[in-house]
Amino acid sequence: MKYIYSKNIKIFKRIIFVCIMVFMTFSYNYSQTTISFAGINWYVRSGTGGPGPNNWSDSPSSVWVDGDGRLHLKIRKVNNEWQCAEIYAQQSFGYGEYTFYVASNVENYDKNIVVGLFTYENDSREIDIEFSRWGNSSNVAGWYTVQPPPYNSSNQQSFALNLSGDYSTHKFIWSSSNIFFQSYHGHYPNLPNSSYLIKQWTYSGSNNPPVGNERLHINFWLLNGTPPTNQQDAELIISAVSVPLNPCSISVPSGTTVSSSSGSTNISVTSNGTGTWSASESCSWVSLSPSSGTGNGSVTASYQQNTSSSQRSCTITFNCGSNTDTYTLTQEAPTCSVSVPHGTIVSSDAGFKIIPVTTNCDELTWSASESCSWVSLSPSSGTGNGSVTATYQQNTSSSQRSCTITFFCSSNTDTYTLTQEAPPCSISIIAPNGSTDWQTGTSHNIEWTDNISENVKIELYKGGNLHSTLTTPSTPSDGSWNWSIPSDLTTGTDYKIKITSISNSNCYDYSDNFTISYGDNIEEVMLSKYITKIYPNPAYDKLYVEFTDNINKIEELSLYNTLGQVVYSINGKNIQAKNFVIDLSKYKSGIYYLNIQTKEDGIIRNRIIIVR
Repeated sequence: MKYIYSKNIKIFKRIIFVCIMVFMTFSYNYSQTTISFAGINWYVRSGTGGPGPNNWSDSPSSVWVDGDGRLHLKIRKVNNEWQCAEIYAQQSFGYGEYTFYVASNVENYDKNIVVGLFTYENDSREIDIEFSRWGNSSNVAGWYTVQPPPYNSSNQQSFALNLSGDYSTHKFIWSSSNIFFQSYHGHYPNLPNSSYLIKQWTYSGSNNPPVGNERLHINFWLLNGTPPTNQQDAELIISAVSVPLNPCSISVPSGTTVSSSSGSTNISVTSNGTGTWSASESCSWVSLSPSSGTGNGSVTASYQQNTSSSQRSCTITFNCGSNTDTYTLTQEAPTCSVSVPHGTIVSSDAGFKIIPVTTNCDELTWSASESCSWVSLSPSSGTGNGSVTATYQQNTSSSQRSCTITFFCSSNTDTYTLTQEAPPCSISIIAPNGSTDWQTGTSHNIEWTDNISENVKIELYKGGNLHSTLTTPSTPSDGSWNWSIPSDLTTGTDYKIKITSISNSNCYDYSDNFTISYGDNIEEVMLSKYITKIYPNPAYDKLYVEFTDNINKIEELSLYNTLGQVVYSINGKNIQAKNFVIDLSKYKSGIYYLNIQTKEDGIIRNRIIIVR
């Protein structure tokens, strides 16, 4: 049910959602009326519930088999209440071919009527052949679906029937690898020729359900419990149904729990004796005897001692034909204690530590594992009292580190913490050095080496005194930081750089004295390419800028203060005239920088002084 027809996708989605939700609320009464049809024993459903929701009748007027062996299901109005009909098989048939010989023109039913021919175990294990227009008379009537949703072309197919009479045949062949659906005109065990074919489709996706406790269903019901639009009773006739031959049944208890010691347990097997059953285990610590038989019997499951540290389970599967049942043997974990010292602290150098292990049981294995890559254990397991050598690598990081070594025995644990001290901090400045001469208005990389992982702070000193902090507040200790030297920085030969760990103020280094000097004003040359005049400078309330013919190559004009904050900006596209005026009246006195962003030459800067 549930392909979304393209013409009515929004309405139909809502209908399908409702159908799914009510279908999830199947309500069956297993102590109910039974009938025999097509050589199969069926329950007749009664009560209320989904799909629909609907009222389900087991009255002989709603469900019966006629003298020709044909099944009749009716939707009828009784005492002003609409009643639907459904039957479902008392046994599972498993993989194989399911064929339905329909003797009613399912294409002519009211738009609110649904015919379902399907296997169902739960909402995720369902194979459907359905006939319905799902409340919309323009929808096609035929549907193949493999649950669960969502529904799309991968797990659902819709088709028009175009029946020329009442008789049609519908089947699906279910295997572990795929499901083959087929519909054709007339009543034939196999398709006579291609001209009879209505639709066929093969599903091979992941929703293909495994054989389990599914049951075969045939139902005749009302969408959302909505009566037929014509207010008339309706009848569905099924001439015959064929199912896979599956004569062998199998049943075993659900399982048991045993102690950690070795032993055995007997599993009673109930079978109808019409075929040979077999048993197989999912684990190496269980052996079965016998592993096959016929009729009722028993299997002895012998299990080994559990020497692991946890409870374990083994699934024993019984097969008879396509029917299966499972028995779960659960074995408890052994009880064992393990004890080690709490831990120790070692230096940053590589070395090893011997950890004594004390345990109360010699027959069970204890194991050890570490939480870090810089520690290795030898041995990592043992029995009885012993020791483990923990070998650790040199700590080359900037901080102390710890490794937890966990010892296991049965369900008990104990831990040893190996703490390794951090190595002495080291920072060494490479650039600038004693021969460095950096010019104002240029950019240079401050470079250093270190053995730390935390961020660092970079400061500028002049004459032995702190001039300014260059990084606000810090920068990663990656060995390099680019410094744009302010154009107004005072020249001198007594500058130093200091780099300090933000985590350890005692971890730092000073550079040698280096020089800051004024360089050639290259920016003024580049500036003349775009601007003929900037005036007055110093300025009071207005700044006049006259552009060259390259005005179209200016992308942005910005005014920055000495803190690097943009106080004024205009996109170059908005500068329409060569003579341009910037209002300075709202800015404080001080030094500012006029930045001209160009397409060809990048950013060109000119210093502006505002006075009041």
